[in-house]
Amino acid sequence: MAHDVQPIEVGAADSIAECFARRVAATPEAVAYRRYDAKGEAWSDITWREAAAAVARMRAGLASENLAIGERVASRVGDGATLQMGIGGVPDATLNALTGRRDLRVWTEMFSDGVLELDRVGALDRHHPLTASFVFGSRDLYDWVDGNHRVRMMRTEHTNDPGLIAQQRMMTSVNTALEVDLFGQANASRINARIYSGFGGQTDFIVGALHSSGGQSFIALRSWHPKADVSTVVPLVDEPVTSFQQSAIVTEHGIAELWGYDQRAQCRHIIRDAAHPQVRDELWEEAAHLGLA
Repeated sequence: MAHDVQPIEVGAADSIAECFARRVAATPEAVAYRRYDAKGEAWSDITWREAAAAVARMRAGLASENLAIGERVASRVGDGATLQMGIGGVPDATLNALTGRRDLRVWTEMFSDGVLELDRVGALDRHHPLTASFVFGSRDLYDWVDGNHRVRMMRTEHTNDPGLIAQQRMMTSVNTALEVDLFGQANASRINARIYSGFGGQTDFIVGALHSSGGQSFIALRSWHPKADVSTVVPLVDEPVTSFQQSAIVTEHGIAELWGYDQRAQCRHIIRDAAHPQVRDELWEEAAHLGLA
């Protein structure tokens, strides 16, 4: 499937939000994004007004459930930890909740503006380099990275090597998923058998973190998907499994401990501490059918 993206000038703007505001004001119904099928025929159009609304919804999400999830994950991260964060609202909210820590290190596939804020408040170890494969964020972030001798940009084969990840001090991996099940399995890539997102280095960092001295890994996600109006905790994922056996699954409702527990205890923790209250009774019934309760 091909994509047709209409570019906008970012250089003169202070933020992406400002770019959207200018474009929506000028031509709100113009096509911002167009998808094509394999024959080159137009599949669907997204206008600038619709794109701006989507960005606004994403920002609003950061101010509610994601912040609660970020606070819960941050409560498990101590001074001196090494961080890997995936992309999205939950990892960003976690970084936002870590500004009170000290001597944090970064070894990750990518990072965004949350790391810049940690540096500004003195939360990072200034005597240790930040290692990543790419960065994505604001102009302030790119200006900070440019010529910064503390930032090492390496090939993905290096940053995502589980053996190297395991050597990092108190390696802490925080990623998200589309859904998790009662066995602690996570699907981070497919919906209805179609690829929704690449899972990136999630598996590499989970393995590396769990082999690190003092390391831990978390799958952090909202317990309910507002757009699909369904629970993200399901009895059994029916898509390819991206990862499993993390330290814990974290939602806005709590932290479901996995590491060190048998499958029945893991299931109990997931339902009690991570699932949305609306579906807990149903999940207990399904757990019984699966031999977990």
